[in-house]
Amino acid sequence: MTDVNQINRKRHSIRDVRIDRPRKSARSSVGHGGNGARYPSDGDGMIDNHDRVIGIHAKRGIKMGWWVLAALLLVSASVISLPIVFSDTTINIKPVITRSDFTDALFNAFKENDISVAEDSDILTYSVVEWETTLSEALEPTGRERVKEKASGIITVYNEYTSNTQRLIKNTRFETDDGRIYRVRESIMVPGKTGSTPGTLDVRVYADEAGERYNLESGNFTLPGLKSLPDMYTNIYAKVKTPITGGFDGERAVVSKEAKEKASKKLREKINEIIKDEISSRIPEDTYFFESGVTIDFADTSENEVDGKLVITETASVRVIVFNKDNFARTLAQGGLGNPSGGNPVIKDVNTLDVSIDTAPDITVDGESIRVIVNGEASFVWHFNEDDLKRDLAGREREALKTILAGYPTIQSAEAIIRPFWRSTFPKNVHDFTIKIMDTE
Repeated sequence: MTDVNQINRKRHSIRDVRIDRPRKSARSSVGHGGNGARYPSDGDGMIDNHDRVIGIHAKRGIKMGWWVLAALLLVSASVISLPIVFSDTTINIKPVITRSDFTDALFNAFKENDISVAEDSDILTYSVVEWETTLSEALEPTGRERVKEKASGIITVYNEYTSNTQRLIKNTRFETDDGRIYRVRESIMVPGKTGSTPGTLDVRVYADEAGERYNLESGNFTLPGLKSLPDMYTNIYAKVKTPITGGFDGERAVVSKEAKEKASKKLREKINEIIKDEISSRIPEDTYFFESGVTIDFADTSENEVDGKLVITETASVRVIVFNKDNFARTLAQGGLGNPSGGNPVIKDVNTLDVSIDTAPDITVDGESIRVIVNGEASFVWHFNEDDLKRDLAGREREALKTILAGYPTIQSAEAIIRPFWRSTFPKNVHDFTIKIMDTE
């Protein structure tokens, strides 16, 4: 019989129950938590929760440290690059403005390439812009009759004979190789040659006789009146520039005089309107032109039969005298009030001036010139060399601006804006400057 005390001695509590856990291999020191997460383990495969929390915080601290370091580096880079990204130097300039009144002020203007003029000269020069504008209208004929008309067209006259302007008198003859004669109706002035480049002039000529024989698409001309002067005869000549047309001798459809005059007037009015629009696109932007320097010459009305109708054609030759803006302003300023230290002015508003041009050329020992008469008040805005100013300021202290401006008499005042604000010197590179001309009253 078993002893009751013996049984009691062998009884164990639940605390004495040993639970065997699977051992981890030597290659792994990681165990599984109850939620499937993997944690670092101790040598017995068990993990201390306190140590696990400390490890997690340690990792987070390391990550946070990297973020802080990255932020610091970013801020540092921004501070270093700030002067580069936001660097800007602007010089606001208020130029000198002078005013002059002109009362019948007379200037002689010489044609460019007809006189040797330095770029900064105070001699007034001009050039000529020329073109033709043509319009036609077809009219129902009122009958047929015998018609005789002379051809006309534009030729270019060349002067390889002399560097002086050569005058050709009214009705000067131009002859083709086969003996056809054409004439100018007014005297002309052919510019002299420049070096080996001949002077040229475009002019309209008219056939000596009526008939289609005188219509000419191309060709060369000599001047019979110069045959007694062999050198001139060889070196003053002409070529067809635009086809010479309109020559007719025969029966053709006609319209009443009233219908023809009405159509001709209408076409010329339209041409005048077209020319007004054409001038703005044909005249160079760096030039001035004035109404008194615009000449419009209409050729004789041309008639031609096409498909049983009479086609009326009007052709206008346009000649515009233009002046380089810089040369014009510099010359007027010099004539009106002198030139402050050789500066270059511009006229603020040229429309305040009344400019009359006598287009009939005068021949002087200096060459061909025209007379320009100026009335009114002009405001001159004086310019300076921006590149020179930038070079003078480059790398200098901010306080040097006042001293440097003493060498620019056409600058009334200037303000330097340097960014970032703590910079005390101007940029060393001239390309880092911005020059702004302040609005002038």
